[in-house]
Amino acid sequence: MDFRRSLLLLFMAFIVAACAPEKPPQTAGPYDGESLETKIKVLQNLASVGDAEAQFALGLAHLEGKGVSQDDMAAAGWFERGAHREHAPSQNSLASMYRLGRGVPQNHRTAFDWYKRAAARGDSDAQTSLGVYFGNGLAGPRDQDLAVKWLRRAAEQGNPTAQFNLANRYLNGTGVSRSEQEAAKWMKRAAEQGEVDAQFDLAEMFSEGEGVSKSKAIAAEWMKRAAEQGSAKAQVKLGEMYMEGSGVPKSVDVAVPWFRRAAEQGNSEGQYNLGVTFVSGEGVRRNYDEARRWFESAAKQKHALAIIGLADIFYYGQGVSKDPSQAAKWLLIGSIVVDEMFTEISRRTSKGELTIISKEFRDEMVKWTKGKK
Repeated sequence: MDFRRSLLLLFMAFIVAACAPEKPPQTAGPYDGESLETKIKVLQNLASVGDAEAQFALGLAHLEGKGVSQDDMAAAGWFERGAHREHAPSQNSLASMYRLGRGVPQNHRTAFDWYKRAAARGDSDAQTSLGVYFGNGLAGPRDQDLAVKWLRRAAEQGNPTAQFNLANRYLNGTGVSRSEQEAAKWMKRAAEQGEVDAQFDLAEMFSEGEGVSKSKAIAAEWMKRAAEQGSAKAQVKLGEMYMEGSGVPKSVDVAVPWFRRAAEQGNSEGQYNLGVTFVSGEGVRRNYDEARRWFESAAKQKHALAIIGLADIFYYGQGVSKDPSQAAKWLLIGSIVVDEMFTEISRRTSKGELTIISKEFRDEMVKWTKGKK
């Protein structure tokens, strides 16, 4: 029995690793020469006689299509077998299948019940999800006290998602007394574990001195960590930090690639900022065609300043034939979000950020849109 259990754990590690992102090659182990098909068969044999860990591993394999066909229904079936044997990871995974409607009909009440069983057995992911369910009331009445209770249990086990959620509760005073210091403590714990949204928010907290000693340099460090993980909003913010020299040496050449990375992910603020650099020629060769392309991408997402910039290009014929009708078209689109446009114009003008938009045209736009009200 001990030998069989040891063998199972080796195969479990193999399956879980196969479902995780690729890692560098490891030193060969004693079972590495066996085929994936052989390993799956051993797992199937163990699962068929009721071994919950093998059932869980087969569920993961079917979920990701590793060594078996990708099959959500089969995955849910194996998770359910393990769940009924009181295997907490299987219970948590089955709950997630019901929450998402993968392989089973979506059912938040059933998801909640399985999360509750797994949470009671100490599964921190289930405790986190249970806290979220109590908080948003998807499976019953909201209960912020219970939400905090379960999130705290998971957070204290080191679950970064729970730590991030708990931090936000302290920031907003939801279910707890508002405390910037407690928020910063939990946000930092989550950020240190690679929770990208926590890294972004922690950067903002250091930038503003919210619950921590204000430090633009530390803010930039955390923003860079989030940006390097692919957060588009962090890439934009980091680019702006380099443009302004906030916590980092001022460098347009470093800023522009960060704007581009965000823009290519479809982030409208990144697209707008990249368009501005092509108009001004800062960090790139001036190119009105590129500016127009990026302004248009952002404008289609109702980005107020991109709409102004795009209309400006057509009104003054910057890199295109002068076309007041096209400018008017974008102003008409802009009138739909006119309140947002005026807010942005006021905010950015006060910060001296609208110098790239022609003053004459900006004034005309304001008059025109006011006339549309």
